[in-house]
Amino acid sequence: MASTETPPPSLRQGVRIVPPGDNVKVEEVLLAVGEQVGHDNVVYASRMSKAVVVFLKEEPQVHQLIASGVFIRDGFVQVNPLSVPATRITVSGVPPFISNEILRSELSRFGKFSSGFRTLNLGCKDPKLRHVQSLRRQAFMFLSSTTNSLEVSFRVKHGDGFYMVYASSGSFKCFDCGDVGHKRSSCPHHRRAGEAAGGSGSGPEAAAAATAEEAADAAAVAAVAAAKGAAGAHSTEAAAAPGGSGAAAAPSTEPETEPSGSGTGAAAGAEPETAPGAAAEDAPRAGVSKPTRGRALSGGDAVSGGDGSQPEAEKSEGQSLSKKLRVSEDLEKSSQSAAAEMPHVEEAGPSGATEHCVNNDEGQSLPASQAPGEEMEEESDLESRAVISLLPKKGDLALLKNWRPVALLCTDYKLSYRGRALVAGSLVASTLWHRLTALTPPRGLIEELQRAILDFFWSGKHWVRAAVLYLPVVEGGQGLVDIKSKIAAFRLRAAQRLLYNCGPRWVDAASLLLRRAGRLGYDKHLFLLRTEDMDLTGLTPFYKSMLDAWQIFHVSRENNETPGLWLFEEPLFFNDFMRSETLQSASLRDNLRRAGCTKLGHLIKMTATSVDTLRANSNINSTRLINKVLEEVCAALPQTMRVFASNNTLCDQWSDDSEYSFPSLFISPAVGEWQERRGQLLSFPTPHLDSFQTVGKKSVYQTCVKVRNLHSLEEMRESRWTGLVEPEASPKGSWRALYKLPIEKRTADLQWRLVHGAIATNRYRAHLDPELGEGSPPTVRIVHSGQACNVEEERYSERVFTIREGKTLELQCLVTGHPRPQIRWTKTAGGASERQGDASLHNETLRIETISRHQGGRYYCKAENGLGSPAIRSVRVDVYYLDDPVISVHQSVGEAKEQFYFERTVFLRCVADSNPPVHYTWRRGRSVLTQGSDSGVEIYEPFFTQVEKHSVQGETKILKLKNLRPQDYADYTCISSIRSVCDIGDKSALFSLNNRTAPPSIKLLLDDPLVVNPGETITLVCMASGGDPPPTLTWVKPGGEELPKRGVVNGGTLTIPAITVDDGGAYSCVASNNVGSPAKKSTTILVRGLRKGRFWITPDPYHNDDNIQIGREVKISCQVEATPPEELQFGWLKNGRALRSSERMVITHTDSDLSLGTSNLDIIDLKFTDFGTYTCVASLRSGGTPEISIDVNISSTTVPPELTVPRGRSNLVAQEGDTVDLQCLVSGKPKPIILWSRLEEGGGAGLMPDGSAQSESGDGVLRIVNVTRALSGAWRCRTSQWNGFNVKPREAVIQLVVQFPPVVEPVHSEVRQALGRAFSLDCRLLRAHPARLLRYEWKLGARLLTVGQLSDHGLDTSYHVRALNREGYGEYTCDITNEAGAGRCTFLVTGKAYVPEFYYDTFGALWQNQAQVYGFKLQWTQMEPNAVDRILAYRLGLRQMGQSRWWEQEIPMEGTIQQGELLTYNLTKLVKPESFLVRLTPITRYGEGDATERIITYSAPVNPHLREFQCGFEDEALCLFSQDKTDEFDWTRHSAASRDTKYTPNTGPSADHSGSKKGFYMYIETSRPRLDGDKARLLSPTFNTNSKSSASSSSSAASSTPAYCLAFFYHMFGKHIGALNVFLRQKGQTETDACVWTLSGNQGDRWGQAKVNLHPTTAFQVLMEGVRGAGIEGDIAIDDVTIQEGECKDPPPNNLRSLAPPPSPHIWQLCSTLSLVLIGQQR
Repeated sequence: MASTETPPPSLRQGVRIVPPGDNVKVEEVLLAVGEQVGHDNVVYASRMSKAVVVFLKEEPQVHQLIASGVFIRDGFVQVNPLSVPATRITVSGVPPFISNEILRSELSRFGKFSSGFRTLNLGCKDPKLRHVQSLRRQAFMFLSSTTNSLEVSFRVKHGDGFYMVYASSGSFKCFDCGDVGHKRSSCPHHRRAGEAAGGSGSGPEAAAAATAEEAADAAAVAAVAAAKGAAGAHSTEAAAAPGGSGAAAAPSTEPETEPSGSGTGAAAGAEPETAPGAAAEDAPRAGVSKPTRGRALSGGDAVSGGDGSQPEAEKSEGQSLSKKLRVSEDLEKSSQSAAAEMPHVEEAGPSGATEHCVNNDEGQSLPASQAPGEEMEEESDLESRAVISLLPKKGDLALLKNWRPVALLCTDYKLSYRGRALVAGSLVASTLWHRLTALTPPRGLIEELQRAILDFFWSGKHWVRAAVLYLPVVEGGQGLVDIKSKIAAFRLRAAQRLLYNCGPRWVDAASLLLRRAGRLGYDKHLFLLRTEDMDLTGLTPFYKSMLDAWQIFHVSRENNETPGLWLFEEPLFFNDFMRSETLQSASLRDNLRRAGCTKLGHLIKMTATSVDTLRANSNINSTRLINKVLEEVCAALPQTMRVFASNNTLCDQWSDDSEYSFPSLFISPAVGEWQERRGQLLSFPTPHLDSFQTVGKKSVYQTCVKVRNLHSLEEMRESRWTGLVEPEASPKGSWRALYKLPIEKRTADLQWRLVHGAIATNRYRAHLDPELGEGSPPTVRIVHSGQACNVEEERYSERVFTIREGKTLELQCLVTGHPRPQIRWTKTAGGASERQGDASLHNETLRIETISRHQGGRYYCKAENGLGSPAIRSVRVDVYYLDDPVISVHQSVGEAKEQFYFERTVFLRCVADSNPPVHYTWRRGRSVLTQGSDSGVEIYEPFFTQVEKHSVQGETKILKLKNLRPQDYADYTCISSIRSVCDIGDKSALFSLNNRTAPPSIKLLLDDPLVVNPGETITLVCMASGGDPPPTLTWVKPGGEELPKRGVVNGGTLTIPAITVDDGGAYSCVASNNVGSPAKKSTTILVRGLRKGRFWITPDPYHNDDNIQIGREVKISCQVEATPPEELQFGWLKNGRALRSSERMVITHTDSDLSLGTSNLDIIDLKFTDFGTYTCVASLRSGGTPEISIDVNISSTTVPPELTVPRGRSNLVAQEGDTVDLQCLVSGKPKPIILWSRLEEGGGAGLMPDGSAQSESGDGVLRIVNVTRALSGAWRCRTSQWNGFNVKPREAVIQLVVQFPPVVEPVHSEVRQALGRAFSLDCRLLRAHPARLLRYEWKLGARLLTVGQLSDHGLDTSYHVRALNREGYGEYTCDITNEAGAGRCTFLVTGKAYVPEFYYDTFGALWQNQAQVYGFKLQWTQMEPNAVDRILAYRLGLRQMGQSRWWEQEIPMEGTIQQGELLTYNLTKLVKPESFLVRLTPITRYGEGDATERIITYSAPVNPHLREFQCGFEDEALCLFSQDKTDEFDWTRHSAASRDTKYTPNTGPSADHSGSKKGFYMYIETSRPRLDGDKARLLSPTFNTNSKSSASSSSSAASSTPAYCLAFFYHMFGKHIGALNVFLRQKGQTETDACVWTLSGNQGDRWGQAKVNLHPTTAFQVLMEGVRGAGIEGDIAIDDVTIQEGECKDPPPNNLRSLAPPPSPHIWQLCSTLSLVLIGQQR
């Protein structure tokens, strides 16, 4: 027998606890431990020395106990591990006056503390000095890093100084050279460098010895080398100036002060660094570093000259010839060194060694001192030569010697796909990585290089989207490099180094550049903000691209994160983590910014004692507004951070000029509303993202690839063959297995094509899956065919339709797929339309007439046909409307009087509900009022919008009249406008302001409360006692209740005839004239009445007996509900005579204020003479309603109730549908009311048949009609105290069992079988009661086949047919019976063929070869052709739409039709332009099968053979133009009349080419998230060349080539205009794109015309390409495209032209040339 003995605990399961005293018992310690981890988890314990050692069951409980500690005798005791899983952290350079709490708060970001701090001894050997402590402290921590290591430094403020503190988990190293055993101040490398540079001396003397000219020379070389970031080890040597580094100092305990003087410079020996992204004009000159952010300067960071003065060389304008020669020589040497080191530059730090600060998931490090991002567009000739020399020369394979064989193979096209991807990434694109890390490429270079790489990969034969190639191999791609995603990854890695690295040396200058954004002074803070709402125009292109790349991630933060001093750095503006609705006001933010209050620390310090300081500095006069900001900011913070922020000591330690640990950020891909579904190729669970601090570069790049290409990849589906390749190896199938031995590379390429479901040489899909055949999953596209104002494209290809309220919305869902997909429309919040039936939801067209604003939202079209995942597309419908504006008038608080008089401030508020946001214009009389036009008038937006009865959208304009003047008494008009969007006109409201204008006041002419009798007619009168304009009076009830339907309202009079008790309650009269606040007065109507008369008898409470006995007390209680309660009065009668209160007959009443009045009659010492009938009479003093009398008999027969169930009725059995009577017999006098309820299993209460919790019965009988199986169970009857004895209720229980016949499946099923085949029919039992003695009976028609009984183990029965014959066709039934009835399964066995499925996606199905008729290629597949007999023929029916006559013919079929086989039949001589209904019916030897129908619609083909092609983009179909799937974004169809009010000004056309604001055109929207260089491509339909021209005499090449004239209009207005390119794409074995026209730059606010001569040799398309420029003011539009046969009549002088100035030569052009040359050589 196996042993069950528990293994002994390990050392890691033990802890050590030192009790607070010697008299503490072990048992007390164990009880304290058990309270934290559970007493059952303590297994071993013993006292050892002065401590108690405890062993626990599990190791996680040890961690929990160490973190929580224990409480022994009300004192906290630290718990220490026996085996220390925590990491020892040593903190050095800590002055004794720095508290441990400050260290703990800073280090808590890197993990949890498992112990407190202890100070380390200095370690003096002399006994007299052994007591001296060092400036080091030690603690144990559980680090959150997976490497369990920590190397960090931070600054601590004390008093007026700062102190640098270092924390390490290992041996202390030199912060200069990295060696163990010495500090930086005594670094031998540092000393040798100083001696070599300055002779025998070092320090200030040596630094002073260097001449200004030498310092400038060395600094210039260093600036070039550091800016490129690519020279490797030579950077440090080139930067070392003569004189050494005497300014460097080790960390000391002296306070570090800020640099003095007007500027800072680089000391001799320091490396002058430039921040990433600094433009040429921002870069510091040689020898002068950027001003720091107040960070302590250590090591190489020092103040030049000690007083902040700049080197003398900086002041001179010229340089000597010797200096120029020296610099040139140094640059040449640096370039040669860099070229030799080029393949290793990426991992090299400034000293040639890698600096490890933040580990990534690949185990590599981030170089902390590499300075990326400097803009090099305007660099000097010396710098250009230095960088150019790093590039390989044309034909030079010195750096590529390992790739020479590969290059030879590429020439012969013998590389596999994997080899091509490897060459493209490693040989070509990698030559750009070092520049892309730090520089911003010129426009268009990356696109050209990417296109060249794709052409190289495919050899010109593209057959799958490029985005698929960029995916990793394990996810179905090829790992081909995506250069734009790589650039985004570089920017994100630079951001990672900036936020979390060990202080790269360029962080100070980077902070200066980042603070330009929005003039808010934020640097790292920008990565916490909603930058899409900010003004980023001040940023350099590098940092702008960094923030653009940041949008790839969705960023979140943890609320329970341990706070540090960074909390006081939290930005106040655009911060979702600390969101304040009040701070959404731009004017408020501007006032706070000017006051220097932009961070949480600023706000706390400025309001620490009083808000007056902030008020004085910010010109904010409202104390309430500042308090509101404080409340919202405080409420937004989590509780732990709120407590931390309220600590004044910690706030005083925070300094605006110091660096603090950046908070942890958790990232995930920003995919919007995209959701991963089964069967999709794209998958976001990989790579795994968590903390931005630790994410690796590979994960960042893969995420960039997927997010940037989401638009192209979201429609890609997995092939059903994917699972055949080792499906268990990975979630998406092991794609990598295709390229593993023994599979050959070329074979792997073919298999990769197959698994992706396409073959390049075949224009149709291959027959890959025998089950799938020609079937294809569905695709969906949504178009609008109704009355839309505008159609726009948003990110992730969602379309936005704008429509005016009241118009007709018509959405059409265009689908492809085979079989034909089923369509369903849905809406975000339920059904597709509240006004449509369910039938309309399944049509292709969704139509909503007279659309309302509430019907706007997101609509989804879902198509599914059982293949793959359903296709879903969404469109957002934006309903535009404008309501009439309302003007309300208010006086300033505290100044409201009876009228508006002189020297008072008046506010006129104009509010209108609209979409889009409304724009307001104020007029006084006929004059327009604007801000500044009148000193006594101010127009502004309020900080808080008061929403009363109007919904406020957009702006709310307030007109402020300061110190009311006589001319201010006038007519004011508020004009609301949405700028004629959707042809919605402006609306206005008028208000006349005079010296009589006053808020309303009212009075009520009635009593309060008003008491009336039922049936009376009452009138409530309300009169206006003041107000101008005259107020409007209305009557309302509180809570939104409706007024009585019989009530009549006439102004301020409300009349209610024949009032009832239900009409009682509160009524309010409200007066409003839009001046001040509405006046309101209320009254209450009380309708006299008595209701709910009840009684009960209470026996003597002092005896445990429920019976009434002589000599004991008995109480009779009577209760009535009265209105009004104070008029209720009771009277008691005995045997008809009045009864008064006495010593034995005590009559008491409850408080008259209670609506339920109760009167009690206590009979003391009951006697025989007290027997009789007692009557309780309730009435109202004022009458008006009948009185209520209740009789109670007290006699010897008055006994408490008893409850029983009749014999044989305790357990009832009924059939489902019967009527059941549940009966309980009650005895006693008086008989009480019986309450019935249901008992659920477990003791709960169920619902009665009518839905109530219980029901009452006077005779004890509960009748249930049409009983169901759900009512089976226990039913309880019990007595109530009403109208009976007030004693413990009596109760009884009845069990009800409801029997029902068997429930079976399938109820009805159709089985199709061929003759001679065997099959089985199965009938399954689901449930039945009783479930015993079940019998089954099979029949065919009326003929009995078999009978039997179901066993207890089997719940189904089957009937087997061995060989089907003609007599076997028919209806089979199976009846399963029990005592309650029978359940039937029905099977219809037939030989009918299944329905044919039309193929709707036939390429070129319609053709025409005659003038009056056309032909159509009809294609279909047969559903389940092998299920029945062979299909012999199809009966084809054809009927012209609108007629009733059918033409029929048979299409014979020879041979057996296979599953998925595509059948074709050509219909000819169909009359133009009629539509036809086609019916197709399969025929077998059984007879006709199921038929299917479709409609064939004629559409005229588009072809230049018709002499002319014209397109003005006025229709939704875009004249068959289509969006290219390989671009970054799409063209948008637009009209000026429907342009969004939030559009970008100073760019784009104001009308179409014809000047109409309602006309449509195509344009590119360049606002965010578009990036510089993004392209949108629009493809024309395919045109066939004129055969006549081709067949003409070929005397010359020109005469045999047809000519066409392409003409179009363009609009290119804006300072950020990119380029407009036109390409000619010719069809053939390979598609080729030739640029035939181009134009770039701002062309002014006008439409221009372009004409281009085209000479295609094959079928062709025209491709219009718009390229986004450097900013948002770069919209490009096109309109009225025409193509005509023949040359252009007025051709332009040059089809290929550009009005922009020619660009200067740039190093990036050389990079592009190099890459193209390399690709050409490989080919």
